[in-house]
Amino acid sequence: MSVDFNDYVAQITTQMALVNGSISVVGDLQDATPVVLATIYAAVLNALAPFEAAIAATDADIITTSVGGVVSGQPSPFLSATLLEQTLDVEQQARLIIAASYVTRVGANVFSSPG
Repeated sequence: MSVDFNDYVAQITTQMALVNGSISVVGDLQDATPVVLATIYAAVLNALAPFEAAIAATDADIITTSVGGVVSGQPSPFLSATLLEQTLDVEQQARLIIAASYVTRVGANVFSSPG
């Protein structure tokens, strides 16, 4: 896997801290005003950006490095290593997509809150 996730992890961690901070300020979402809920919703939208960037980088890596490395006539050890790398890339991408979906769900909950 040639994607360096250190920068993405730092960005995601920062954004998630901002989401958690905005939620903790509000407390009970049911009693929050639309203006207050809008701050949480904005924080959620901002938090999705690094997830989307990391997913796109992983996708590009899968297409160019992993899949591009699988060609006929390769020795078995090289082919196995390439397929293993592709599996690891797909697993990482799946984790990112699942985590991003949880963040999206927070935004959907805020958006549909009765406040």
